[in-house]
Parts: sequence; structure tokens; C-alpha cells
Amino acid sequence: MNGQDGTFNAIWAGWYVYPDLAGDFRARLHVAWEDPNNPDCYDLFCAGFLQVSSKIAPGVRLLPVSTYNGPQYQMTILLYKDPKTKNWWLVFGNGMQPVGYWPDSLFSSLSGEASRLVWGGSIKTSPWLPSPPMGSGHFPSEGFGKAAYIYDIKIVDDHNTLRIPNSRFFTPHVNENVCYDVAGLTDGNDGVGFYYGGPGGCNL
Repeated sequence: MNGQDGTFNAIWAGWYVYPDLAGDFRARLHVAWEDPNNPDCYDLFCAGFLQVSSKIAPGVRLLPVSTYNGPQYQMTILLYKDPKTKNWWLVFGNGMQPVGYWPDSLFSSLSGEASRLVWGGSIKTSPWLPSPPMGSGHFPSEGFGKAAYIYDIKIVDDHNTLRIPNSRFFTPHVNENVCYDVAGLTDGNDGVGFYYGGPGGCNL
């Protein structure tokens, strides 16, 4: 993300369970973005993200998925800015399959570089309903096999090279630590990792 107030731009990619949007409670690949003209765009519901893959699309169901205290599965996502076209690309999976891109013309402050990078989870709920679970629905203190995690975090530098950041530059942030948390921030040989999520149940 970059910018503020009327110039704020952001792109997101990951997975969601979003019944109001997808019509079910399945885990699905998800993209979103924000620019001054489109403050809340998801998947292919707004004009902007241009899909190039004939096999993978935003909104596709993800299989298999992890189970609590059972098999764990991961997905690989890369977001980067093409130095020639200036477009922001989404690449998915171990095979590094290009899914699509956001044209540079969509953005103002992201026409250069990102000034802030964020990893983790978020929730949306109606004001009259308790907040939903995040991640596996269990707190990060439960650890591997039980809590949701993000690991092997790398960044793309201004030379278009993958770099491993240092966890001391990460600032953990939780809005509702009664219902959600983040923990276990560590440096690894392949990147930074942490656990996140929680059962929800807060009245936001």
C-alpha cells in the first residue's frame, strides 16, 4: 500500500471464507484493491484486475485445506511490480503461475512503489453480529497444526530481487486481542514467519 486519504492505494491477495460474496463457506483464492475511484473492490467484481490465466482465477476454491491437528497445506503467493510495464502482478503456487495483474493506470501512489507491506488476516461483519473466526479459528499460541500461519515471507526490492527481511522491522498489530492475536514472529533461513487468528466473538 501507499498514500493516504484521497491518494491511498492498496492491493491484497490471499484466501478468504466470505459467504456473502462467494455464496458458501469454502476457502477461496482472493484478490482486492483500493484506489480513489474504487474503495472496496474484490476479485473480478470490479473492472481493474486483468486475469491472464486460463486455469486459476480469483474466487476459485482452494483444495485441499488444512485441518485442525491434522494435515497442513500451504499456498505460495507473489505480488510484484513489473519494472518494464509498471503493472502489479499476482503469481500463484509453487509453479509460479501468473494469474493476472493490476494495470499501473489504476493507481496514483502505487504507480511508484509500496511504502508499507502487511501480512495477516482481517474480518468483516455486520454491526449487530459477533465477529467471525479468523484463520483456523484458534489462537496463535496453539502453534503449528492448530493455528493459521504465514511463513517464508520475502520482499521484492527495487532491483526486482527477492530479499529476506528482518523480523525487527515488523510491527505486530491486533485490533481486538480478546478475539484474535498474532504470535511467534521468527526469522528463518527462507524468510519471516508467524501465527495469527482467533475464534472471534467480539462485538465490533
